[in-house]
Amino acid sequence: MPYKFSFYFTFCCLSLLLNLKVTAQTWGNFNTIFKNQDIEVELRFKEPVDACNTNTKFKYEYKVTGQYLDYDYFVNWDIDYEDCDGYTVTEHLNLKIGEQGGAGYKDGEFVKSIDFSFLGKITKSSYNVKSSYSAIFGTERKKKLTPYQQQENAIWQYSQTFPTVSNVRYYLNSYPNGVYFNEAKALMLKAYYEQAKGEDLYKSSEICTSIPSDTAYKYWKQYAIFPQNQASSLQFQEASTRIFIYEMAHLKQNSKAAIQQQLDLITTFNTNFPYNNCFDELKAKANLLSIYLNSKKQPSAYISNLFIPGRGNLNINKDLKSINEKIYTGLKLPYLTTVVVWGSLFTAGYFYYQGFDNYNKYSNTENPAEWDGYLNLANDNRTKGNIMLGIGLGIWVLDYANIIYKKHKLKSKLTSIDKNVVNFNYYNNSFSVSYSYKF
Repeated sequence: MPYKFSFYFTFCCLSLLLNLKVTAQTWGNFNTIFKNQDIEVELRFKEPVDACNTNTKFKYEYKVTGQYLDYDYFVNWDIDYEDCDGYTVTEHLNLKIGEQGGAGYKDGEFVKSIDFSFLGKITKSSYNVKSSYSAIFGTERKKKLTPYQQQENAIWQYSQTFPTVSNVRYYLNSYPNGVYFNEAKALMLKAYYEQAKGEDLYKSSEICTSIPSDTAYKYWKQYAIFPQNQASSLQFQEASTRIFIYEMAHLKQNSKAAIQQQLDLITTFNTNFPYNNCFDELKAKANLLSIYLNSKKQPSAYISNLFIPGRGNLNINKDLKSINEKIYTGLKLPYLTTVVVWGSLFTAGYFYYQGFDNYNKYSNTENPAEWDGYLNLANDNRTKGNIMLGIGLGIWVLDYANIIYKKHKLKSKLTSIDKNVVNFNYYNNSFSVSYSYKF
């Protein structure tokens, strides 16, 4: 019997010792969580080895050094732990480090935690530390994340830390129904804008003139068409302007269709953004393009003037008027030139015909008394014909001279205008008249 009792006694003692070893708690080192010129607060934890199996709660305590403040003030902090039911718990805790009237000087005073209800394993300790005039407290309990959710959180946190287009796009593509999907779309919009600005690098004064790079255009385009974009925002208008400038620069400029396409693009842009910064320059450019387009649609001023004297002048007069250039030379009614020139030529032809007829009569008559009369009439008709021909050809030559003068004047004016409006010559990025004006 004594032997049996001693065996049980020994077994119980060993079990108690083993249990004490398992549940033994040791205090960790103090870490400063708050410090200013008056007071320092340090914190440490005492966590059991196997809290859930032994039903042992973890503890914490503060060490306060310095002068307590003479007004109500708190150090607020958070701790995360995984409880025994598999939930992630966030506790919002606080320590009062001041009160009205002050509390004197504390030299390394230990302040024990008064709430030992935390049962589980610490996953994140003493973070989100903030000082405040009010205490923050409370508990947030969430179901433990699955490995899939943990991975999503990690990728999202990385995307927030490094919000590049590729990083955010990776999250959106990987988690189309993710918890942070809407926030990621907003972040993606911001990333597109930031990378477009980073690639473009234009000065604010050059928004209407400098040509975006291919990469900058790609990001501006993606930013502008992104579903969450707001068409009324200034950033959206900025993106649309840069896209417009790029597309204008890359349109062909050597055909009627290309010029019309540029005109349509300008019209659409000014309609969608009537208060854009480039409006005045684009209006001037559109006017210039209209002149070029009109010149390509019409026959050469020289050719048209060959068949209809005055028509060439009329065409150039219209172009000069379109750029508000006053016309000091040439008839105000160019078709009067047509009437005068062709009238003179037809009249000259009539007199030549009469002269030829009278000369035939002179040659064919056998009556000497009629010779002088027919010959004089023939010479008179020829003289009148020469005069009318000279008048017609003279006016015609003067009309061509006027066209040459106006042609030179118009080209100079167009060159002057083109140097002072938006230039879309992509290849040399310099001002130049890149259209061949057809006279």
